[in-house]
Amino acid sequence: MSQHPTLTPTLSQGEKEATLTPALSQGERETTLTPTLSQGERDSELPLPLGEGWGEGQCTAFDAAAHDYDSIFTHTTVGRWLREMVWARLGLDFQPGMRVLELACGTGEDAIWLARLGVRVVATDASPAMLTVAREKATRAGVADRVEFRLLDLADLEFVVRMDSLHSPQASVRDPGAEAPTTSEIQFDGAFSNFGGLNCVSDLRQVAEFLGNVVRPGGRVVLVVMGPWCPWEIIWHLAHGQIGTAFRRLKPGGVEASVSGPRVHAWYTSTRRLRQEFAPWFRHRGTFGIGALLPPPYLGHLVDRWPSAFAKVAEGERRVAGWWPFNVWNDHYMIEFERKGNLGELSGTQRNSAELSGTQRNLAEFRESKVPPSSPKFPRVPFLRPLWRRLLAARYRLFQTHRHNRLVLEEVAGRPVLVLPQVFNPKLFRSGELLAQALGPQTIPPGSTVLDMGTGSGVDAVFAAQWAGHVTAVDINPEAVRCARINALLHHVEHKIDVCQGDLFGPVAGESFDVVLFNPPYYRGEPRDALDRAFHANDVMERFVAGLDAVLKPGGRAILVLSSDADPLRVVKIMRQHGFRSTVLYQTELLHETMFIYSFERELHENDLV
Repeated sequence: MSQHPTLTPTLSQGEKEATLTPALSQGERETTLTPTLSQGERDSELPLPLGEGWGEGQCTAFDAAAHDYDSIFTHTTVGRWLREMVWARLGLDFQPGMRVLELACGTGEDAIWLARLGVRVVATDASPAMLTVAREKATRAGVADRVEFRLLDLADLEFVVRMDSLHSPQASVRDPGAEAPTTSEIQFDGAFSNFGGLNCVSDLRQVAEFLGNVVRPGGRVVLVVMGPWCPWEIIWHLAHGQIGTAFRRLKPGGVEASVSGPRVHAWYTSTRRLRQEFAPWFRHRGTFGIGALLPPPYLGHLVDRWPSAFAKVAEGERRVAGWWPFNVWNDHYMIEFERKGNLGELSGTQRNSAELSGTQRNLAEFRESKVPPSSPKFPRVPFLRPLWRRLLAARYRLFQTHRHNRLVLEEVAGRPVLVLPQVFNPKLFRSGELLAQALGPQTIPPGSTVLDMGTGSGVDAVFAAQWAGHVTAVDINPEAVRCARINALLHHVEHKIDVCQGDLFGPVAGESFDVVLFNPPYYRGEPRDALDRAFHANDVMERFVAGLDAVLKPGGRAILVLSSDADPLRVVKIMRQHGFRSTVLYQTELLHETMFIYSFERELHENDLV
């Protein structure tokens, strides 16, 4: 991802004595994008076409800062913390084998990190000097074969070639009167720009349209932008009597800022405006604060002075990054979009091509399928979640206790499901029904073999049996085994479902499956009884991941339903340590938590393809 030198606002005479300089993100120095050039042209000193709002001085400024940028930002304590927060999101959205476009890559720190994960990156920047530093770093890191660096000026996107040119080494400049790229020319699984790469661009609608033309339907775009409201900056400069600098980001026409001497122009775009500009091509998925509690990089000396205290602040920021107002009042905000569209918009040739893998195809189809009717959307107000929990607990005690730990007949996704005492209720606690609704020919290949781990009432096994050739359901709770067998009989799929009692993979040792389903316990702790095993466990997830590889067939996948209560990033990290890549198939906001459906697949290595 891009890296950015510190930008110093042009100050009035009274303010010029201030020595602290707010840093613009990587994009601010890198936001000059020029047409893609061939390898020989990229290494030459050819003049770059410069667009409106982006002048030759800006490119010169970023060139001048290239060799010092890592020392003044990347390798500082606060710079490292902020970048790791961005990496946590990028690691979820971009999986090994994907081809991703980076805008304003700076010195290549983020592109190199993704390349180490197995992601192929086309990293672009307007500064030749930045690209030189980035290429050298990629070579030293041993990932030069997975990162391609290109000159590209974001202000001149109307001159950029069809995305064929970003795919091939030889680029040809597109005729401004030519038609827009067709879907057959779409080349990227996603795109991103880090640390203010878009703050030097005046026409964000043009950037949105450009990305809409080059990112596949269902692909993610992650942008880290400097917003107009930074409490740290306002308070710090007010305390030093610098009123103009304190509120500089609110100036509607942007501000002049200096980068190692030369001046550049920067705009501080609100999240609302950015969503509006991207709305024709992308749906908004979420906004997260970067530098909401931590100070901006130019105040990094405070972090160096009190590292222990700010380490706790950094941990707190990770927890509240998605909450309002922290996701809008910050030094940078990270906004995530998903490309609109469906596979019907792609040509049959491309839809079936090797470039669009089966996983990507199923993922796009799944994302375009209907939203489960019992999974309503709620406003994203996580700071109220403790209140929601109390209200839901009260509702449960007043109106729903008769449905828990008792014999009850529930309707799950339109089907009757019998729930015995001491068995997890998939309707009452939502997660079981959510997973059942996610099952279909996209997630359960017709004729496949399926393992439903921790089957509970057997609802997911019953739904999977509609497409699977055979389902094996396992649960450690004897009452759950009995309940699952009853529901298999109730739905006339007993000939396709075997139900076994045992702990995790013990009952299926030596067998292998195309798909493994799991709705794991979300809370750590010793279960009080058989029913509580559905909620609490100490090491179930670690043992599940350790044994997963042995039961998955080549090309198989595990589908898990996870909650924000269960720290899904920890699960993803454990999976990655065991050689599995992750994809978020579905995400929904509830009053008191966020629910995710993840797909995990083995990483592919060269000897796997022989």
